Amino acid sequence: MCGRLFMRLSPQQLQQIARCATVRNFQRYRSSYNVGPTNYIPCIKKNSEKSNQQETQDEQKDEQLEIAKQQNNNSNQQNIESVPDPIIQEEGCEASNLFVTAKHLFYKEKENQQIQMQEIADTEQGYNQPQIVNESQYTDRMLDFLYWGFQTEFQNIINIRSEEAEMKKTFKPLLNKNRCVCITQGYYEWTPDKIPFVFYNKQKDYMLICGIYSEENEQVMLLTRESFGKFDQVHHRMPVFIEEEEVELWLNPKIEYKEVLFKQLLKRDRKVYDEISSYRCSNNVNNIREQSIKCLMSYEEHKKHLERNGIGKFFKTSKVVDDEKDEEAQTQSYYQKELSRQKTQETNELATQFENTFLNDSKKGEEDNKIFISQAKVESALQINNSINRDSQESKQKTQLQTNNSNQINSLKKERSTKEKQEQIEWSSTKKSNKLVKASANTFLEGLEQFFQNKNNENK
Repeated sequence: MCGRLFMRLSPQQLQQIARCATVRNFQRYRSSYNVGPTNYIPCIKKNSEKSNQQETQDEQKDEQLEIAKQQNNNSNQQNIESVPDPIIQEEGCEASNLFVTAKHLFYKEKENQQIQMQEIADTEQGYNQPQIVNESQYTDRMLDFLYWGFQTEFQNIINIRSEEAEMKKTFKPLLNKNRCVCITQGYYEWTPDKIPFVFYNKQKDYMLICGIYSEENEQVMLLTRESFGKFDQVHHRMPVFIEEEEVELWLNPKIEYKEVLFKQLLKRDRKVYDEISSYRCSNNVNNIREQSIKCLMSYEEHKKHLERNGIGKFFKTSKVVDDEKDEEAQTQSYYQKELSRQKTQETNELATQFENTFLNDSKKGEEDNKIFISQAKVESALQINNSINRDSQESKQKTQLQTNNSNQINSLKKERSTKEKQEQIEWSSTKKSNKLVKASANTFLEGLEQFFQNKNNENK
């Protein structure tokens, strides 16, 4: 059984593994260290359009070969009937034509027998040995990203038993025409006690698993078989692995499902099983939301990680810490290798970007550099213009502030001057009024004095 996968391969790596030129539904791909069902996984399958074109071309070639054979047979018969035997002609025998025809038929029967024997040997070797195909024959392949699981009314079927697939009516018509190969970096499996394990390939960064898909729903299922050896220690079922040399044989719809499966893929003495190894991983895999590289941590590394970051770090002695450092230096797990591989990939990507942008001596590289330089010049000019505009705007703002300040000062001065004038006018008016009052008072006093003087004079 195969419950979870993990794949962090780039699209270019997937296309190189598939050895195909066409890619479909690329936007569905999401690389993760914890890929469960109901997600889209990369699959190699036959391109239906090109396969149909090839079938028509093969049929036309067969027809042309049959026509050519008939023409050759007719020409041979004409030549045989017309060509006499020179030895018998010299002796004067009339049966030269019969002798030549009998001789020709004898050799022709021998040739036909040899051709038939060679065809039988080729077909027998084709099922027992993997077919090595040229790169030119990979053009009919396609890399497609399909939905993992066949959804029915009651459940979502993600795996199917390879031994019982022909007994089910829904999957029987798909076994010959709709066969595919799933690409993964590895998979997770659980024991009956729910202890997780990781299975991966030592020599390669990927695995190939046989599958069946439907074109209508774009769904895929993985084939499983009875486990044995180290696989049986974890689970009683395991996926049906396939090698690169056997992919073309598995995808060929002309070869029946039984012949490929039982004669080739279910054999136990295959090098694929020696390349695969496993170890107990952390319980982070049980959480489907955890999609980081922590899922690949071994159980011991997970313990150490908890002890370092938890309360246990406060109760350790120096000897224990030194022993743990020695163990870590001696043993390097797949998790650490994966971390180093990620770092190397990042550095390689940066190096390739640097080479593509600056160190490419070809014409395209020079043009790119020229374009880059021109863009840089344009950007620098734009930056200079922006800075000039900013300076001009700042100067304009300063001048505006100065003018505003000067206008405010002038308005204040005007207000003060008007106030002063008003005060002067008021003061002058008050002075005049005071003078008038004083003059009137003086005249009044003078009149009183004269009045009293006049009265005094009269009394006297």
